[in-house]
Amino acid sequence: MKKLAFLLITALFLPFALQSQNPKIVMLEPLGIDSIQQKNIIRTFITDAFINSGKYNTLVCSEIDSIMNKIGFQDNRITDNELCKHLEQICDADLVCIIRITSEANYSFIEARVVKMDEGETIKKAKILTLNFPLIELKKGCIQVANMLVGWGKRGSVKNIDIRDKRRNGELYNPDGIELVFVAASRTSLLINNSFYIGKYEVTQEQWKSIMGNNPSHFKGDNLPVEMVSWLDVQEFLRRLNEKTGMNYRLPTEAEWEFAAGGGTARKNCSGGCEYSGSNRIARVAWYKRNSNNRTHKIGTKDPNELGIYDMTGNVWEWCEDWYDTSQQHYNVRGGSWFRDAEHCNIYFRAHDHQSIRSYNIGFRVVLPL
Repeated sequence: MKKLAFLLITALFLPFALQSQNPKIVMLEPLGIDSIQQKNIIRTFITDAFINSGKYNTLVCSEIDSIMNKIGFQDNRITDNELCKHLEQICDADLVCIIRITSEANYSFIEARVVKMDEGETIKKAKILTLNFPLIELKKGCIQVANMLVGWGKRGSVKNIDIRDKRRNGELYNPDGIELVFVAASRTSLLINNSFYIGKYEVTQEQWKSIMGNNPSHFKGDNLPVEMVSWLDVQEFLRRLNEKTGMNYRLPTEAEWEFAAGGGTARKNCSGGCEYSGSNRIARVAWYKRNSNNRTHKIGTKDPNELGIYDMTGNVWEWCEDWYDTSQQHYNVRGGSWFRDAEHCNIYFRAHDHQSIRSYNIGFRVVLPL
């Protein structure tokens, strides 16, 4: 009986004991934006993700915000030990999370780092590109950054990312049955500041069925690209995929799609860049109106581009993550399809459709951001 009572007491109080051992982290007011409302929203989103990790005791210390702004702590590594100790005492915290937002057109970079109070040393950092609107996109970006920092997920697969990534262009990665190709970041484009993985192939009907339990496609075949899926349908697929895997799969942004289709920073197959993904001769790399026999074809049966990515030209249009106009109901599609002429399959040709439309010439591929 005594043993049972002891076990019950332990079960009740152990979570609190473990929580008290977690490091205390102060969430600073985000830098780089003027809107107080936006600052509070961003800090709340990132704070919530830290709380959900169960690894930190999170604090918001208003007094420390003004001090940090005055001393430039956000942009420089502190080396003054006395100053570090003073900051540590103000909020009785071990760590501080510094958040900076840098905006460019409709996009924002969300950058965050975790700094040790007693040394002023950055121990973790992460940076991602996200859309500014709608608000849900900003929220997703904040959560992704926090996930990278705290490493939470069903399998702990979201890890802190070293911005100076040493992986090679075209390197393969296949954690969840969806083959991915590594695309190294650009040194010249702010929109491709981070490296990422993108699907080697368009998502197939077999892959869709394994997550969704159905097959809406018009042209049936396990190794054919899935189609007849709206942008909203794809978001549900991604939600379930991420819930199952503990990852952060999403659609590519239009900038990521175009960068990967053009071969990224890899050596180009065409002098001055290719019209189509991997070649100036469309028939080599694509199923399109003149050779498709009016239907989709098995993935990977044409030549890949410089990175080893297939079918970014033709077969099916591919949904992108970002919306086309301020209505936020029309989303970009890229790459052309089996139904389209060569001019519509050019890497730089832009098209769009309503988020709820389902068509037998629109599919998608996934991105795994770093």
